[in-house]
Amino acid sequence: MRRFFVLVLLLASTVGLHAASFEARSPHYAVTIDLVPLGAEDTRYDVRLTDLVTSQVLASPQLTAKRGGTADDELHVQGLNVWIHVAEGSRLTVNVEIERDAGIIETIQSSWSTRSKTAATKAPDGPLRVGGDVKAPVVIRKVEPVYTEEARSQRITGIVIVEATIGRDGLVKNVTVLKPLPFGLDQAAVDAVKQWQFKPATRNGEPVDVVFNLTINFRLRMAPPPPD
Repeated sequence: MRRFFVLVLLLASTVGLHAASFEARSPHYAVTIDLVPLGAEDTRYDVRLTDLVTSQVLASPQLTAKRGGTADDELHVQGLNVWIHVAEGSRLTVNVEIERDAGIIETIQSSWSTRSKTAATKAPDGPLRVGGDVKAPVVIRKVEPVYTEEARSQRITGIVIVEATIGRDGLVKNVTVLKPLPFGLDQAAVDAVKQWQFKPATRNGEPVDVVFNLTINFRLRMAPPPPD
């Protein structure tokens, strides 16, 4: 029986873009991101994935994106499938999915402020990002996605990652696919997530709208052997 485990670790910090180093941890791994400005428009993200048990650096990819844009990478290292998504705006957000043996997935989802303290005191427009005094929503009703017949016949497995706006009423408002799967599985994930319900995110104890990443795991179960 495959298991699905999600850990969300949230850290927050206010730093300048020219002195930017961030770290988030799960029980097994640490992810460190250094922001390196490349001229006026581009930013390089130096990422390090470290095994906390052995202190071994498992991977150190470099991702490049336009300032204020997004960057993605998918790695296969030492039996791990790792997907990294970085988005930079008024906050730097990172989502790292680490799939280990037995289908266990650890999700590290973090957000840091990249604005000055003066700018950070202004109330942001639109949904917030989880981090700091913005506490993550908690799913209270989950609808499993429907495996498409074509995906089942092709024995497609893996994860779909979506970015969802979760309202202060705990309902999902908008869903965007960040990491798809073929044969309609990404749409199946979207259709399922739209039916999820959450205990809403809070800021200083008050419900707020947030943008939050969700992972949907598609695994095919082995058919039982025929009876003797």
